[in-house]
Amino acid sequence: LCHTLGVDRAWLLAHPDTPLSAGQAATFADLVAARARRQPVAYLTGHREFYGLDFCVTPAVLVPRPETEHLVERAIAVARAWRARRHRWPRTVEVGVGSGAIAVSLAHTLPTLMVTGIDASPDALAVATANARRHHVAERVRLVEGDLLSPLPGTADLVLANLPYIPSADLDGLAPEVHAEPRLALDGGPDGLDIFRHLFAQTP
Repeated sequence: LCHTLGVDRAWLLAHPDTPLSAGQAATFADLVAARARRQPVAYLTGHREFYGLDFCVTPAVLVPRPETEHLVERAIAVARAWRARRHRWPRTVEVGVGSGAIAVSLAHTLPTLMVTGIDASPDALAVATANARRHHVAERVRLVEGDLLSPLPGTADLVLANLPYIPSADLDGLAPEVHAEPRLALDGGPDGLDIFRHLFAQTP
């Protein structure tokens, strides 16, 4: 309802008797029906908050999860410690950049850090590009299409990845909302570790 009206939750709670136009009522009804079919809320509204920032989200990317913020926090700590010791930021790469939530959050928090984001999906890279522009870090978040680290020129100091880790046989048992997300970003092969093995083979 907040999305339909273009207001925040506080405004909605303060104005509970606001009438809906016919168009707003129809939009709201359609969104509720889609949610009843277990479509993720982020895909219905096109947005999800992550690390205090508002990210555009489409069905081309995974919906950012709160637990992934721990990866951002850890990366910030490592990057700051690296800079303190070596007097420069680490050459930072995110593999499987998706919506750009991790890379953009890092660049937004560390104002002179450069991040390279790699993804095999052109549609995901389009979402990440939009989010980098949205948060004014596009000049410091370089986005590249390719398989894991293979398109990376040179070396990296810090490699971040939130890769698919779900065993293929377990996918059918996941919540219906998860089935709306891109399978490529979920399926980790027979034991869930296929893509990690490929990444670890490239990291030396």
